[in-house]
Amino acid sequence: MAGSLIFSKYRDVGTAGSGAIYTGPCRLRQLTINTEAAGAPAIILRDGGASGGIKLQLDLQTNDTFSVNIPDDGIRFDTDLYIDETALDSVTVFLS
Repeated sequence: MAGSLIFSKYRDVGTAGSGAIYTGPCRLRQLTINTEAAGAPAIILRDGGASGGIKLQLDLQTNDTFSVNIPDDGIRFDTDLYIDETALDSVTVFLS
């Protein structure tokens, strides 16, 4: 059986930005993303900082809300969960 959801992390990412969402090992279980009304909304999640391996990459539509559920054991991040985003209003990350 998969582990329990132990916390969620909210990050108001603004119009463009990057940085660590969580430092340490974790599993991504779900994302809720609100995109801006203009631009080319996209999100890249990496393990190991700005130059780490890409674990998830999404190109999204403008002015919308997306919920991405990760089945089974989620996506494992061994080092950290690093976000690189474009044209997003907010991202809510659910980890275990």
